[in-house]
Amino acid sequence: KILPKLVLGRGTVREANGGGEVAQDRLVGDTPPPASPVPPPLLGRGGINREGVLGAAKKKVLTCAPTGSIHTPSMSPYLPITAEQIAQSAIEAAEAGATVLHLHARNEADGSPSPKAADFERFLPRIKQSTDAVINISTGGSALMSLDERLEGAKAFKPEVCSLNMGPLIFDFSAAGSRVETWQHEWEKSYVESSRGRIMYNDNVFIERIMTEVGQAFGTKFEFECYDIGHLY
Repeated sequence: KILPKLVLGRGTVREANGGGEVAQDRLVGDTPPPASPVPPPLLGRGGINREGVLGAAKKKVLTCAPTGSIHTPSMSPYLPITAEQIAQSAIEAAEAGATVLHLHARNEADGSPSPKAADFERFLPRIKQSTDAVINISTGGSALMSLDERLEGAKAFKPEVCSLNMGPLIFDFSAAGSRVETWQHEWEKSYVESSRGRIMYNDNVFIERIMTEVGQAFGTKFEFECYDIGHLY
């Protein structure tokens, strides 16, 4: 056991045994007598003890968005665009430990973001059959889509979870275009460069519609996306 210590004036420590009897006096700085090893206590649930050992881990949710709506085909050859690529990336993410799959659709002809239910339908059944991950369909879509377009996939497939932007935001990714030497598709350059002057729009009316038309209608839960302090209040 680690013995309790009692300070006896300047520079001296008296150590007592479990019965309260004096075991020995020693000067501060002297090497204490060896004690039986006692595992240091955990500092709170899931905390780290004095030896730096991680305690009982808290449960965590890992979310993966295989494609999103920001990047374009010319930015990376690894961007999933086709239904086959999106499904395969999502399945591999789930196998690697992702518990939620945040899904956007793409137009297979040119890789542009798509809100169409038909494009979601090309990959959703395979992902659902191949994983036990939670399916999360975006209601953010892209800044070029109307709210009705953004809700098309969610209304068609009634997922367990949908994303929900909790307010408008400036999402300027125009600088990414400076690293692209050659654009593969006509839409890409203007889509990226014009993001400097666009707002990803969600006001309270939009948010209420999403929560009513998707959440209340289908029992869908939401991943509330808060991009700045104003989205919390």
